[in-house]
Amino acid sequence: MSEFIKEVRGDLLAYDAKVRCHQVNCRGVMGAGLAKQVKEKYPEAYEQYKALCDQFGSSLLGHTQFVICHDGTVIANLFAQDGYGTDAVQTVMGALDDCLSQVANFCFRIDAKPAFPKLMGCGLAGGNWDDVSKLIAQYFDFKSAGCTIVEYTPNETIPAPAEKPKVDVPAAEPEPKADEPGTETGEPVPAVEPKPAKKPRAPRKHKEEFAPDYLVDDLEAKLSEVTIYTDGSCRFNPGPGGWAAVLLAQTKKGPAEKRVSGGKEESTNQEMELTAVKEALSLLKTPCRITLYSDSSYVINTIAKGWLEGWKQKNWKKRGGIANLELWQEVDQLLQQHKINCIWVKGHADTAYNNICDEMARAESAKFI
Repeated sequence: MSEFIKEVRGDLLAYDAKVRCHQVNCRGVMGAGLAKQVKEKYPEAYEQYKALCDQFGSSLLGHTQFVICHDGTVIANLFAQDGYGTDAVQTVMGALDDCLSQVANFCFRIDAKPAFPKLMGCGLAGGNWDDVSKLIAQYFDFKSAGCTIVEYTPNETIPAPAEKPKVDVPAAEPEPKADEPGTETGEPVPAVEPKPAKKPRAPRKHKEEFAPDYLVDDLEAKLSEVTIYTDGSCRFNPGPGGWAAVLLAQTKKGPAEKRVSGGKEESTNQEMELTAVKEALSLLKTPCRITLYSDSSYVINTIAKGWLEGWKQKNWKKRGGIANLELWQEVDQLLQQHKINCIWVKGHADTAYNNICDEMARAESAKFI
């Protein structure tokens, strides 16, 4: 996968990792796959998970629960889906983003590298592994982090001895018995009805797609071109946070650059990522054609995939609630006069302005420590 993310085959629950992660729902059910194995091997992890679900339910979406188990293993329950079932895509990428951020901070503090199951959030949950793996890489694909992806491979079994080649020999007919179906004195053998074919599974229902005006570019419109880079940082999530943005534009006097940043004593990673976008947009006084770069899939997906517009059309209601609702409403209002193209970039990589924003945001969060 990369230099700092190792891929192995085996059993995640037997792999030598201090922190073993898996995705869970908010309903208190560990009924299949890896979750069921966790329930059986680490009942204490299940009991604490179930108690949390019974008390808080859907509000847990985006939270990670760390449970220290009897053998010293830390089971990380990532609440990245509200319900369960195959009738719809269950994995919520924004929630998974927040969960992974918490895992990254926890592992940094205890100096451990976590292990994740390959296809986490996919399978029954319906997620896309390409998207999930990119999200994992965003938090762990660099030197001071790292993690392991475990592809489940059941224990190898001894192969059965090869069968001798069969020779076609007509089978001898058994001697008929009296009063047996199919004999001269019995009734005819009843016909065996074939088993009915299994009913095919209904295709997954995908969420409605919404395309707000600010995502539909009008190439003929004369708009100022602006490039925006943003980033957010939160030390312990929740905890001291910082945000930063760099705006680039071509003016009559030549290239222009503006840098802004700020912080908050108590915040979350998502809040800071979103605040950076809001503050950058608030600096634009005329309609613009914006290219927004961010390493937060929470921000990029919510805007670019129309989730934000969907919440708005549904009167800002969503099962489990909308995190950072007031901030999202402000961002939505600011977007109405612009055209925007959102681009996700890999965090801590080779995107210069993204790294500048990261340094600025970290510096702001450090002011509260």
